[in-house]
Amino acid sequence: MIRAFAMTLLIMFIFAGDSGLAQEQPEPEQALKDQQLEATARKIMYEIRCVTCAGEPIAESQAELALAMRKKVREKIGEGYSPDDVRAWFVRRYGEQILFTPPVKVSTSILWAAPLLFLLLGALLLFLNFRKKKEMP
Repeated sequence: MIRAFAMTLLIMFIFAGDSGLAQEQPEPEQALKDQQLEATARKIMYEIRCVTCAGEPIAESQAELALAMRKKVREKIGEGYSPDDVRAWFVRRYGEQILFTPPVKVSTSILWAAPLLFLLLGALLLFLNFRKKKEMP
């Protein structure tokens, strides 16, 4: 009885290996062989927003689309595209919102000027508040 149980377990382990349960899954991404090109690709991956994830770069996202986008970045860099060309390719395909850092243009000037304007407005309000408190007896 024990011998039959042991043989059954042995057969189960043998067939489990064939079903793919015991095999390791291959890495879905292949890094570029040139270390400098891979570093450039990774830098770009942190500049591009994942379309399916809220505010996450494609470098950190596990979404299928992000995996495909990382593959495309590596492919373009491997083909000799410059980082600006790769970013431009993604902007043409997904729009400017795909980039974490919007380009400086007339249409995006409010995005760049707003922090400075809010800082100046805050400083003005503080100045007026302190001045008002000084005048009170």
